[in-house]
Amino acid sequence: MNRSKDRLNQAESFLLDAKELHKKGSYYLVCFLSQQTAEFSLKALCEYLNIICWGHELLNILTILENKGNIQFPNKIKTACYVLNKYYISTRYPNAFSSGTPANLFSEFESEQAINFAEEVFKFVKSKIY
Repeated sequence: MNRSKDRLNQAESFLLDAKELHKKGSYYLVCFLSQQTAEFSLKALCEYLNIICWGHELLNILTILENKGNIQFPNKIKTACYVLNKYYISTRYPNAFSSGTPANLFSEFESEQAINFAEEVFKFVKSKIY
């Protein structure tokens, strides 16, 4: 059973939640949910194309899609994934930094940028599936 549209719907939910959390100042969670938006979007495309992929490394998933799915990603999508990749671990674990907690180490700028990047990836994938 192909559940690519379910994955994409979940990605959209992450994106909507990220936008709400941005208003509340939970910038670290916004960055994490933005990474999850991109990951779920890309994995939805993998599933849509019947391509198996594992892991959370966005650039690796892009490479799989390029090689096995013959998808050409614009540079803006690659750049978005390059930045969002950094938010999978660092937004959740205090030992990702020498001191402080993720809740206090992410900025409004990073949050806004993460949302914009996640939205770019989501829209690109949606255009391939629908």
